[in-house]
Amino acid sequence: MNESQAEKAAKKQKMDEDVEELRKHLHIVPNDDNDVYTEATPLSLK
Repeated sequence: MNESQAEKAAKKQKMDEDVEELRKHLHIVPNDDNDVYTEATPLSLK
């Protein structure tokens, strides 16, 4: 399978957009044990 540069760029842009969308639904929650937890809001609730 030989992808052109344009196809690779399009895939990367789509992936970047997907990552950005997922980050909108993440919330970093610090706790007292110096660990960091990530809570995700299910997309079905948005």
